[in-house]
Amino acid sequence: MSERIAHLHIEKTAGTSIRKGLFEPVYGKQNVLLYHPPIDMFRRISDLRSERYTKAYQIKELLVKTPLRPIVDFLVLQLRKRSSTNDIAWEALQSTDYKVVSGHFSADKINFLLDHFTTVVIRNPLERMYSHYLHWNRKNGATQFRINIEYNPDVTFEEFAMLEKLKDYQTQALRGKPLEEFDLVGTTTNLNSYSYRLLSQLGLDPYSYPLDYHNRTINKPPLEVSQDFANEFREFHINDYTLYEHALSLENNLQIESLPRLI
Repeated sequence: MSERIAHLHIEKTAGTSIRKGLFEPVYGKQNVLLYHPPIDMFRRISDLRSERYTKAYQIKELLVKTPLRPIVDFLVLQLRKRSSTNDIAWEALQSTDYKVVSGHFSADKINFLLDHFTTVVIRNPLERMYSHYLHWNRKNGATQFRINIEYNPDVTFEEFAMLEKLKDYQTQALRGKPLEEFDLVGTTTNLNSYSYRLLSQLGLDPYSYPLDYHNRTINKPPLEVSQDFANEFREFHINDYTLYEHALSLENNLQIESLPRLI
């Protein structure tokens, strides 16, 4: 069993829930590194300020409710692109003390992470894209995702979901790496099962660390699309649907294998 974990967090696939609900309680914030796409480097969770309690955050929250919100979000994104002396490059990971790396990096980057326990979670493509759109809209495009889309408040979900840059978004993140090459694959459909299997494979008691943290959007509007659009979306993102169905199949096979045998 590898002593370190690499969690490929595809955007809007419960990665924050997994990090805050499992990795941080188990290993401590000082042992979890979070990837920051704007600078292509890692930051230790314990070094990140809890900005909700800072005066700057309170001022930002006031300003985002005014017409200045797009400017505020743009400035925040620019500040996040600034590196600090504590930032950790990929090449420096080998000599760095940590237990977990997590973030929105692509699977080809795992080549830097030798002897890691690798894991990924896949989500229903339409549900994932809807959460992606809501986050993009809420942040005025100022996301820290692998691919950033220029903000336009007039873009509908249907238009956003069919952008060429976002086609087969989860498949893009894997960069051709088969799911079978990961040590553990889960789906958001069965997140509790994933949590149980993850902790078990790490040699930990699953019941000691229940996944009781869930990063959910407050007052999330329901997803309402026509059947025609759902069909069009599935055809456009067919590789992501194939990936998701394969992840479900792998998950189901593991659950069947873990059942007690009848004599």
